[in-house]
Amino acid sequence: MTVRHAGQPDGPGRGQRQRHPRKPCQRHCRGDESTVNKYVAISGTFKNFGCVAATAPGSGQSVTCTLRVNGSSASVTCTISNSATSCTDVTHTATISAGQAGDYQIVTSNGASATRVFPYIEFDNP
Repeated sequence: MTVRHAGQPDGPGRGQRQRHPRKPCQRHCRGDESTVNKYVAISGTFKNFGCVAATAPGSGQSVTCTLRVNGSSASVTCTISNSATSCTDVTHTATISAGQAGDYQIVTSNGASATRVFPYIEFDNP
């Protein structure tokens, strides 16, 4: 899901919000989940979740990625550890109803190398 920042108009007279690709970590890094929630228009199931890190977290370190639905952690989660640069969860699924919000939570261990993490997921609407 694309992270967008609240209160940043795209231009005069436009109601869209502007992305800040050079500043990927502003409000959402402080735990303000409401600035990154994306609301879905149709009900469905999330599955085949994974995360890819630009660099490995380091020996004894980890990065945990979790899908959140409507402000609660789902069972869909995976952890990148040590020298790995990716993880997947192809076992768990999470349902979401139209109008609910979804986002990702990414938590690094204390000594993990600073890295960009890119989550991905499949959405199935039967």
